[in-house]
Amino acid sequence: MPALVRPWIYLMFGALVGFLFLGEFALGALVPVQIGLLALAVAGGVGAARGSHALELWPVFVVTAEVAPLVIASHVVGLPRCDMVGPAVTCFAGTRDAVTPFAIGTVAFLVAVGGSIVYLGRNARIISPGR
Repeated sequence: MPALVRPWIYLMFGALVGFLFLGEFALGALVPVQIGLLALAVAGGVGAARGSHALELWPVFVVTAEVAPLVIASHVVGLPRCDMVGPAVTCFAGTRDAVTPFAIGTVAFLVAVGGSIVYLGRNARIISPGR
């Protein structure tokens, strides 16, 4: 498979998984799923730093997979609970914790961005073959 095609596959499938499973099916609100994505981002970052071809593109997947759930959760994570505020105040009526998955997802996103930057730095010769 050409070296320029493989990152696009991880990018596209990460966006699809992020939008469909993590966003629409709300799996991004589950702490174990976010911990798994964080572990995948860390493993991918370490793999990118070591030049492991099996792991180096997973941070690209995690970056694109985390975008949709972080945008969705960002609208409710800062809202107070409805039992803490008076009427006519925007509040979060749910009983689930929205802050913990959002925090873990944000850390996973940032770690994956770092791993993606390491991947791009190590493979700059693929992007600009004239160097």
